[in-house]
Amino acid sequence: MKERSHPLVAFSNGVEATVRALLDRAGILPRLQDVISVDDLKTFEPDPEVYRYLTRRLGTDSPGTWLVSSNPEIQFGPSWDVEPDLVAQNLQTLAGRL
Repeated sequence: MKERSHPLVAFSNGVEATVRALLDRAGILPRLQDVISVDDLKTFEPDPEVYRYLTRRLGTDSPGTWLVSSNPEIQFGPSWDVEPDLVAQNLQTLAGRL
């Protein structure tokens, strides 16, 4: 996805420093352009304001932004983050469908 010039960021309800530390330990942080947390907004997903915050931080519009969730749809139902347009089993499958 990065090779196709898609900006890759982590977007989380969690505290940014905590998310960065977790991603760093997992070896994922160097692959990302940024970590964006909604912690400062004092509201959380699925409040629409958090998604507007994401697009403002990225300098994109909503149709040009994809949210890739790791939350299992079976456990939480389709409305946990947003209604899915696409379900992929892993990031390699997702990249092949972009």
